[in-house]
Amino acid sequence: MSFVFAALTPHNPVLVPALAAVDEAVLPKTRSALSLVANHIAAHELDTLFVITPHAEQLPAAFGLNLCPQYSGNFVQFGDLATSLSVPGDMHLAYKTREYIETKKPFSVFSQELLDYGTAVVVVTLLGTSSACAVIPISISGASIQEHYEFGMLLRKQADMTSRKVGVVATTHLSHRLDASSPSGAHAAGSEFDSRVQQHLVQKTGAKKLLDLDERLVANAQPCGFPALFVLLGMISQINHKPSIIDYEVAFGIGHITALFDW
Repeated sequence: MSFVFAALTPHNPVLVPALAAVDEAVLPKTRSALSLVANHIAAHELDTLFVITPHAEQLPAAFGLNLCPQYSGNFVQFGDLATSLSVPGDMHLAYKTREYIETKKPFSVFSQELLDYGTAVVVVTLLGTSSACAVIPISISGASIQEHYEFGMLLRKQADMTSRKVGVVATTHLSHRLDASSPSGAHAAGSEFDSRVQQHLVQKTGAKKLLDLDERLVANAQPCGFPALFVLLGMISQINHKPSIIDYEVAFGIGHITALFDW
């Protein structure tokens, strides 16, 4: 079956159901969009989901893979004392991924049972607190976005070698400088950056345009985990896919985007 699914989602902890219940007025459209993505995952009956996260262990130049037979997760640091996650890892595919990529790109493997919060938000919003679908968390690095794109191409080749149904979710936030409530304050680059990302994502030549974005624009916009998007784009680069932005929503001065890539 190989590689069958790709999506881009945010990882704001307020999307965790227990935390969302505190203020249902925050990111309502994003929560609906994530429900749609979750339905697509269920329809594909995925065996394994790669999660490209900006919040796991990172190295300056090497990509990372969190290798563990079983993962757990919680949101205690955000005030949610009730929610706990349990999700299996895919040891076979993780080992095969390591063998295939480590001779081609700088690559590091670590083992941490407790999921980083970025991956944990993806799991709880798309798979639930207990899932039969295995997860393989992949860390971005300090390498260039071109390197992330090429890494994604390698990851897709490995995914295509398995008989399992494999998907990928890249989790990222767009600009953190959209208005006065932003963590770093407002900047004109924020809205321009978010507009360009949305415009380019749905274009056939969008990946190249995103790769060519002005570095100063990106730096001033201060997105979170932007390289994760390029791992996803690398994975789907040789696939005749149809991208669709399900939702874009601003909260706390941060751009939250949810997108599907169908084929």
